[in-house]
Amino acid sequence: MKKSLFFALIACVALVFVGCEPKPQPITWGITLDQTEVILEAGGSVKLTAVVTPADQQAPAITWTTDNPDVAVVNGSGIVEAVGLGTATITATLAVEGVAPANCVVNVTNDAVLNNFALGGYGLFGQPALIEGTDTVLELSVGPLQCQLGYISLYAWDENIVFVNGSGFSGSGKFLIVDIPVYWITEEGAYQGAYIGNSKGFFVDTLVSDIDPYVAEAGQMTDVQMYGDGWKGMLNAETDEEFAAAKELYEGCHTGAQFIEMSEGQLYIYKYANVSFANIYDDEETEELRYTLKLEWYDYVNTDRFYGLACITEEDEEGNLVLASLVEPYDLRVIHKEYTNIPAEEEEEPAEASVLKPMKKNLYIGQNPVPATMDTKIMYKK
Repeated sequence: MKKSLFFALIACVALVFVGCEPKPQPITWGITLDQTEVILEAGGSVKLTAVVTPADQQAPAITWTTDNPDVAVVNGSGIVEAVGLGTATITATLAVEGVAPANCVVNVTNDAVLNNFALGGYGLFGQPALIEGTDTVLELSVGPLQCQLGYISLYAWDENIVFVNGSGFSGSGKFLIVDIPVYWITEEGAYQGAYIGNSKGFFVDTLVSDIDPYVAEAGQMTDVQMYGDGWKGMLNAETDEEFAAAKELYEGCHTGAQFIEMSEGQLYIYKYANVSFANIYDDEETEELRYTLKLEWYDYVNTDRFYGLACITEEDEEGNLVLASLVEPYDLRVIHKEYTNIPAEEEEEPAEASVLKPMKKNLYIGQNPVPATMDTKIMYKK
């Protein structure tokens, strides 16, 4: 009898503990991709990696899909293949109801320029256009001198363009020309005319101006309608006056640093990219040109785009695709690309207020490169 009561008591206790086990909490799943935008050439491929959270749980199945199989296809492992020109969105979906999918936009181009762009050189050219009312005395490494702010042209060019001192530029490629403020020595004497921070060796101990030398405005498109109307007018112009009016529209919708085209030493007005960020300098140890460029290319490399604008093409008598018309309302597309040869440990975050970053070292063409930051004190060397 006692044994029966004992085993009955054990059974009741076991039931109590079983009944008190906590209920499993529902898992909050999430999915992201290691890349959200990819640029491929036709025939290229890339592997997208899905990151599922929480990582310590057995992940549900993932389904990969494309919204435009004529441009890009994807397999069950996340490998994307570019099969045609255009744009496609690749989506990774977890087999769990209510979980937001992860997307990656794939732009397929037919041009290697955007993928292999490299900066070839840069420098300051011309004599600054002085700004009235900016006269000041700066404490330089050679002593206090009367100076004045002025804008001078910063040139930067890709590796397909060559500069020879005394001969100018040759080759065909992309070219940046932007005005930046510098200090110009106006005091009469041995140093008159030498601007501050160049290879002549004058450096400012303390700046007394709100203007940051060697900083330029980021490039941007301000009015797509004006941009399209400008192009339409230039393409259809029958007189010089009509072309000039259309060109004024085209020029008026761009501000800041832009890349343009140079063909065999001749510069053209057509803009190719907004420069949203640039950091250019010379490495003291390796004597190599270092740069980081963030560009917004107007998509001019795909057959359905004309300098970023959606267009309609047709075949001419020889079977070549030619522009027939621009699609209206205008549809503008840019391709975001970043180019750098700066080692990751040396890269700096862009300053919030600076869009074309002050160069660590300013290369003045034909002279030895020297630091261009204005807060560096270096003795002048004759």
